Amino acid sequence: MMNKHFLIILVVTLFLGLIPTSLLASNSQDRLPPRDSLSFLAGYPLAFYLPETRLGLAAAGIYTFRSNQNVINTASNIQVLLGYTLNRQLLIFTSYSIFRKENKHFFGGELGYYDYFYPYFGEGNDTRLTSTEDYFVKFPRLRSRYLFKNSRDFYLGPALHLEDYNIFQTEPNGILDNNISNGSNGSSVMGIGLSALADRRDIQFYPTQGYFLDASLHYYRGSYDSSQVDYLRFSMTYSHYLPVNDKCILALNLFQEIVGDSAPLQEKALFGGPKYARGYVIGRYRDNIQTVLQSELRFPLFWRLKGAAFLSVGNVADRFANLTQNVKVNYGVGLRAVISKTEQLNIRIDYGRSNEGGNFYVTIGEAF
Repeated sequence: MMNKHFLIILVVTLFLGLIPTSLLASNSQDRLPPRDSLSFLAGYPLAFYLPETRLGLAAAGIYTFRSNQNVINTASNIQVLLGYTLNRQLLIFTSYSIFRKENKHFFGGELGYYDYFYPYFGEGNDTRLTSTEDYFVKFPRLRSRYLFKNSRDFYLGPALHLEDYNIFQTEPNGILDNNISNGSNGSSVMGIGLSALADRRDIQFYPTQGYFLDASLHYYRGSYDSSQVDYLRFSMTYSHYLPVNDKCILALNLFQEIVGDSAPLQEKALFGGPKYARGYVIGRYRDNIQTVLQSELRFPLFWRLKGAAFLSVGNVADRFANLTQNVKVNYGVGLRAVISKTEQLNIRIDYGRSNEGGNFYVTIGEAF
């Protein structure tokens, strides 16, 4: 049944996703337009699929633009999505990455509200797939940072993260119902920190060469179970892009997270999802530390379609010495449908597989 649904989603997504390129984009030419008109605007219906949502329908919009006409590889973009899934989940959010004052300032983040549910398998890297229980949450989220350019393509500045996590339903007599994990009854967090960004990609949405580094260190004051807790969180993603030949690109990625012991369950390092360790449901494993190494070969097919093949190795653990225990491997293939030739922005359709089975992902933009 899932395969049948996926084929329907694939056809609908490709059809709906490609329409705006010709109808609503300000620059839909195949060639690169003049630098004084580098912008793209589209609004479209979208069918998407994630393991934790199943089929979702959304109204989505994206606007890309540039504040510096002489720099074409750093595009500002604002994305908006209002979605609803067959699992009765509601997603309302906008994400933004804006370069200002001739790219000397960067303003980025996310503002959203989610009525969602997640699977919970416990903590550690050896939890059982059969030990899952679902918990239902409602939460607003704000992530924001304002970075200043310190040298060529390197930005540094303050960052803020606010979240109020209301868990309103758990499985009776489960782990969360018995309040065994931190934040089982919900939690709120406020994190302030420092964020760094280095971007030497030749194309922002579909790089063919260069590198990208995004790192942050936050200090959190959180509360759950009528107590206040403090902890630190470090996260870093580094991607490098190598042209194999005139058509193929090898993309490499390292993702690292380190979270303090007292962090509530939703702030732990979550393994899996549409970006890291595809093939595992997000949160399939969670703990204090996460390391994921990924590689992806990207290549053209025909018309507006491209292909991809990926492989990743990773794990979570309570400390670094245990990362070598029960290492996880996943792999898969993907299809890309170009919705903006100017920006090289794609609809991404991936099938990731692990030793626990496989999952489909349909979304916008590359995994890294």
